Amino acid sequence: MTIDSKLIDWVPPQNDGYDEEAGRLVDTYEGLRDIGAVDFPSEYWIEPSDWKEEAAKATANKTFANDFRSHFTHQGASHECTCHALSQVFEVAYNQQRLLQVDANGVVNAAVNSQQKFFKHTLNRTAGTSDPDRGGGRWVSVGNFPDGWKDTAKHFKPLKVINPRSYEEMVCLIIRGFACGVGRSGHAIPYCEIVWDDGQLYAKYSDSYNTYRYDSVRMMRSAVGGAYSIVSTTVPDDWSRPAGEEMREPYLCKCPVWFSPLSVYAEANPRQWGGATMQGTLRIAMQRGMLPEHNGPELLNGRKNESKHYQNFD
Repeated sequence: MTIDSKLIDWVPPQNDGYDEEAGRLVDTYEGLRDIGAVDFPSEYWIEPSDWKEEAAKATANKTFANDFRSHFTHQGASHECTCHALSQVFEVAYNQQRLLQVDANGVVNAAVNSQQKFFKHTLNRTAGTSDPDRGGGRWVSVGNFPDGWKDTAKHFKPLKVINPRSYEEMVCLIIRGFACGVGRSGHAIPYCEIVWDDGQLYAKYSDSYNTYRYDSVRMMRSAVGGAYSIVSTTVPDDWSRPAGEEMREPYLCKCPVWFSPLSVYAEANPRQWGGATMQGTLRIAMQRGMLPEHNGPELLNGRKNESKHYQNFD
């Protein structure tokens, strides 16, 4: 493959929502351990000399994190990159436990655009409104979340979270199929695949601007510290009722559940500007869970949905 150099080690023109100053204090091994993250398990280690072979197997078997996510997100003019990355990492882990592979090109699930009919509590996707097809809806503060929302959110929590301590450990996690959320250079992203170009290794990620980009080993090294992979989540006894009794009707489809970045960001950064840390957003998700989005993606990798409106709560 040949990667466009403009897509490598991309840095936003200004801080995009990852608070590096605060991150230096809490996006550390100690900071993530304080909220329950664990060290990299030795059994997940893959010798670097075997990376290419194991990555080729993951590609052939469709077991990269990218095979368990079905859509891009778009943060618009918001500073919600930490929570967009979190929602993607969480969705990958959730879908993996359901053993639900999805089509990242938007072939599967394109007809499903509403989750409100299933869940008692949902939330719009993002406060960003510069891309109305993907990001829409007014800002909703936690104080204005509807009564009973925690009864839905508690069903969608990260459980086991791994904090890799080197770029090599990140590569091992990604090859084993886990997404890896990182913050670097003012931007938070989810690594979802390992690729090589001209003999150089890159981490491919689904950026929160409707596109794939790539980080070099140099950039990956800069992200070590606050990096994390979610390897397990809460799961239902009955996959047709992912929120238990907090359902309007059974979720009788093979579509993944999509989660609102705003459902965490509203607490992580209630002032609606600046940024948030990896530790801060992950802590909120682990403590009280995430809310499903109102809708499935309005665009699936370029496929336009004709929905003309966004709502807040039902």
